[in-house]
Amino acid sequence: MIIKKLNTKSEIAPCFEILKQHHGHIKKADFLRYIDEILQEKNYQMIGAFVDEKLVAIAGYWVLTRFYSGKYIQIGNMVVSQNQRNGGIGKKLLDFIENEGKKQNCEHFILDSRLDNKNSHLFYEQNGFEVMGYHFMKDL
Repeated sequence: MIIKKLNTKSEIAPCFEILKQHHGHIKKADFLRYIDEILQEKNYQMIGAFVDEKLVAIAGYWVLTRFYSGKYIQIGNMVVSQNQRNGGIGKKLLDFIENEGKKQNCEHFILDSRLDNKNSHLFYEQNGFEVMGYHFMKDL
């Protein structure tokens, strides 16, 4: 398995099928539009895990600074293909992103996980994360 940074729309577009496994509501046209918007953000990076040159997992991350945490790296949209779960790929993605955070002198590694995603909660806790609060969202 190798992890590659995905930097262009053509590299990120194939991530749709894996992302859809976790976010079933997302439409392809919206996903493609989101790629354009995300690529304009200079501190966002998408990565993919490949087994035998086949994309099997994805994750995005960015580095930000907040008053409450200082400089941190935050993971978003980590999804391992359903037929590849429990094989250590998620751990390797976390390790990759954690190392990126260390290279950029981040003080913390932060993520959000939906309340109903119990399997991910256990996974993140087993990998040293603590539950610190809630993430709220409101439609506009």
